[in-house]
Order: sequence, then C-alpha cells, then structure tokens
Amino acid sequence: MTPDAYHPSPLAQVECAATEDRWTLVFTRELRHPTEKVWAALTEPEQLAAWAPYTADRNLSEAGDATITMIDDEKPQDMTAQVVRAEPPTLLEYTLGTDLLRWELAATDTGSRLTLRHTVQDRDWIPKVAAGWHLCLDVAEKLLDGHPIPPIRGAAAVDFGWSELNDQYAQKFGIPNTGLPEHVEDADEPTCEGLTSSRARCSGSANLVAGAWWARPATSRTPWSPVSRPAVRGSRVSAETDALTRLPRWPQDRWWSSGRRATGP
Repeated sequence: MTPDAYHPSPLAQVECAATEDRWTLVFTRELRHPTEKVWAALTEPEQLAAWAPYTADRNLSEAGDATITMIDDEKPQDMTAQVVRAEPPTLLEYTLGTDLLRWELAATDTGSRLTLRHTVQDRDWIPKVAAGWHLCLDVAEKLLDGHPIPPIRGAAAVDFGWSELNDQYAQKFGIPNTGLPEHVEDADEPTCEGLTSSRARCSGSANLVAGAWWARPATSRTPWSPVSRPAVRGSRVSAETDALTRLPRWPQDRWWSSGRRATGP
C-alpha cells in the first residue's frame, strides 16, 4: 500500500486524565459494527496481527498470563503480559510492560462505541500514543468493513501521517509536541539516508521512526499492575544504529508503550 492510497480519518474524540503519577489517554471511536465483532478483532491473534503492532499467543478473552509478540519491526519480540479483566464483549484490560490498556465496548444504534484507556508514565507521550492508535484503528475499521488494508506499524507509520497526527493531537491536548522522548534526546542526530522521499521529512527528531517508538515496553522492565507501580528513578537507553538507515534503534522497545527502563529499584 502506498501513502497515496490511504488518508487518516478525522481526529478522534480524546481526553487526557491524570491518575496520581501517571497519565491516561482516553480515545473514543464510533464503529459501524456490533460489539461482538469488534471484540473478536481485539482478542483473536489472527485479527490482532492484521491491524495492531502486536499479536498474542492465545485468545485474550480470558484473564491470565499471555505472551504478546511485537511485530512492528523486522525482528518480532515476545514479552509477558497479563489479562487483568476480560468480560466479553464489553471490557478487556491487560498490562503491556509498564502500561495498562483498557478497551471498553458499548452497543449503539449504529454499531458500537470503542473507548481505549491507555495509561502511560509521561504526559508528553499522550499525543504520540493517540497518533499511533489512530492509524491502527483506521486499519482495524477497514478490516471490520471487509476491505482490509495492510497494517500501518513500525517505521512505515511516518509515511502514513503519524507526524501530522501527533502534531494535531498535541494541539488538541494543549501538550507541547516534544518530538523525540527525553530519554533518547542524547542519541546521535538521526538522518534519513536510505529512506523513501516521503519519509525524508524526518530530518527532525519528531519524526524519527515515528511508528516504532511512540510507545515502548521492554521485557526487562517490571510489568505494571493495578496494585503496584514500579518506582522509576532514572533511565538509560543505549541506542544502536541501524547500518542501513543510520536511525537509532532501541532493542525490545516498540511504539505502543511509553514505559521506561528503570535503572534502580
């Protein structure tokens, strides 16, 4: 699929809620499909792989441990997750690294209302996460409509409007568009050698592999739970450089979680 074949839908209804020392993106979208059909797209591994940046080793319709495989890069990586609540077809809640995702479905006259509550550690991540899920849910809706398009994830997201969405959501929230997260600002200045001309816009840090880092869980971190949250006293990320594109890459880090690696207890 080429960028010309896809145009992002209008901005979603969004809110940003503070919860103690964390922040929650509330992302609401109206869908033209019944809750049961949307539930299947949220929980079945084959359908997740068709629109999300990850898939699972089992159907997520039951509470308990699960393995999430991140597939937004050329090197899929597994991480442990926990389904905290599963109440088909209305409520699904699970942990991803230090983040918590809660999907709520409510029946409407025209289909269903999907509300995603994605809890992250840093307020600056809220627009980035909103932009990423916006693209993913556009793809999910096409899948539900019976007219699937390829998933938009990883570095490809920058070709399909992630940067513009990030900026628009930042304005909507009244949150500065900070571009590259502070914990990787010291990395070498990215360049766009080897990328397509449309991705050459990423000469600024705000566009760096946009779809691959707007949320970034790591398997080495202590998973977040509703009971306890890990204390973070600092962070250290060592950037590896992609030999082909010279864009920094962070092992085990992906674009769908904002949590940091903790360097101390």
